[in-house]
Formats: sequence, structure tokens, C-alpha cells
Amino acid sequence: MPSKSPEQKSPSPLVFEKQNYVILLVSVLLIVVGFGAMWMEGKFLGFISLNVSPIAIVAGYAGVIYAILWRPDDEEAEKEAA
Repeated sequence: MPSKSPEQKSPSPLVFEKQNYVILLVSVLLIVVGFGAMWMEGKFLGFISLNVSPIAIVAGYAGVIYAILWRPDDEEAEKEAA
């Protein structure tokens, strides 16, 4: 019976580029800040909790979607690798 040699697996490549992770991190922080600002004001009808926080939260979620869908051009990837 032939013995199977263990295959050496190369490390799996990252799903996203570095810039994607940075955008994702900033977006998640924006979401956390938005919810934190909504909680900190404590007023039900306050300006921050009704106007600023929802805009920050929606912008954070839009940033998360952008970070997931964005792919760098081949030229940008080559410049970053060099």
C-alpha cells in the first residue's frame, strides 16, 4: 500500500487587502461611537441622539459595506506589494 506524503499547505492568502481592513476598522469604530453618543446624551429628544448618532451609524454601516465590496486595481496592488 503506497504511503501518502503529507502535503505542505501554503498559508492561505488574506481575503482583503490592508486598506480594506483599515476601512473596516474605522467603520466599526464609527458605529460604536454613534451608539455611544446616543447612549451618553441620555435625552430621548436630544440633538445628538436624534440627528448626529443615526448619521454616524448609517455612515459606519455604509463604510463596512464599502470595505467588503471594494477591490484595489491591479496597479495599486503592485505598488503596495513593492
